[in-house]
Amino acid sequence: MLDLTNDTFSTPLQASAEISEAPSFDPKRELLLSPNYDNESDGGSGGYQIAKINPSRGAISLYNYSDNTTNLASYAPDSAGEDCSTGVALSTLEFSNQMFLANLNKATYATSGSPLTWDAPSQIQTLAGFETFTAGTTGIAVAPGSHVALLEDEYGTTAFGAIKLPSTASNGAPSVVDWVVANMPNDPSGNGWLMPRDPHGLTAYVSPNSKKPIGLITNLSRTYLAVVDINALLAAKRAGATDPQDHEVDSSVNLLSTGIVKFIGMCATPPPA
Repeated sequence: MLDLTNDTFSTPLQASAEISEAPSFDPKRELLLSPNYDNESDGGSGGYQIAKINPSRGAISLYNYSDNTTNLASYAPDSAGEDCSTGVALSTLEFSNQMFLANLNKATYATSGSPLTWDAPSQIQTLAGFETFTAGTTGIAVAPGSHVALLEDEYGTTAFGAIKLPSTASNGAPSVVDWVVANMPNDPSGNGWLMPRDPHGLTAYVSPNSKKPIGLITNLSRTYLAVVDINALLAAKRAGATDPQDHEVDSSVNLLSTGIVKFIGMCATPPPA
């Protein structure tokens, strides 16, 4: 941990599992969320580590997910996300159309044992439609305070999507309220869009101008940035318009002309490989 008041690093701690390729920080609860494969070659065997940080003492305590409530051992946790306003913690589960959700408001942290563990009301939820992603649910970014998040397929495809989270905390395991998947249009040069692979090239924020939750995704060549109106994506016509359980954007929806997606040029020529 780096203390920015004196530019001094604390003594490193040895984690009991690999650090996530896409961690997330909760400044409200002072938690670093770190889902991890542990061993990707096993097709899973992952876990979810939380680091509790006490800046005033310069202390960090590490906790592994106990799996007492929801077993992550057969999955490949990939990216962390959290709606810090409600305490809903997320992990995408690569190679699947599922997502892990936990209620951090009801989290418990062991005071003894090696390694220390944490637990919380949680579940693994299946999100029909995300099986169209080559790698399943992978990159995710929550727009703070908006209760929505953007997702993208890390394996260089056109697939992306959004989820809606509950607006208030509950006592039990949280659930995704609604979700949708779509395909990114060709970029302004006419080339087919390719998602950025690792590291996941996406983030989300709430615009200070429009007050809308906005997602940003770079393409694989880092030449264009896609700007996504997340709520507009969730509200777009679904392929089964009369079926409230349909989660694919209808092919008749033009994401560009409707303003759901806009493109920004990033550089004149692609960077070197």
